[in-house]
Amino acid sequence: MRVSNPIVFAGAVILLLITPGPTNTLLGTSGATVGALRSLRLLPAELGGYLTSILVLTLAVGPQVTAHPALGCALRLVSALYLVFVASRLWRHSQSRASPTITARHVFITTLLNPKGVVFAFAIFPPLSTMPVSAASLWIAGFSVLVVLIALGWIFLGTVLGARAPRAVEAGTVRRIGAVILIVFALALTASAFR
Repeated sequence: MRVSNPIVFAGAVILLLITPGPTNTLLGTSGATVGALRSLRLLPAELGGYLTSILVLTLAVGPQVTAHPALGCALRLVSALYLVFVASRLWRHSQSRASPTITARHVFITTLLNPKGVVFAFAIFPPLSTMPVSAASLWIAGFSVLVVLIALGWIFLGTVLGARAPRAVEAGTVRRIGAVILIVFALALTASAFR
């Protein structure tokens, strides 16, 4: 089911974006550990990750995954392995408040491999390849605005939680919680790959 009504599209995008996931976990953890201002550098990485994912899936990978289901399984396993890598990095650096461990590169790759990109590409976005560039640009622009606004919300939420529980930030608890959440998502992806 693809969405062709802009209001329904916006609602579907918002609902999917506010759902906790790997990227939101990184944004919230960054907000809690280094604050909102330093976390703003992650916004272009998330947007770039989603746009790259949607365009590549829509125009190139989608037909291949349909023809070769094993490729879809392999992509989910790669995503799960990357989440484990980021989680282990968060856990290892959970004692250090000074050095930010969540980089724009981590957010970009996590978002690029985020299963939400598949839902956006194949269930929410109208078929971009069949519409004029000007029309496709409007859908992408609207999506981009929503991504940035929701990302700001996750960063702000993390910042508020970090300010209310500074001892948890100093003790590395926030990073450890973020690492555990990422592992849960990695396990879910692995299970879906073997289904």
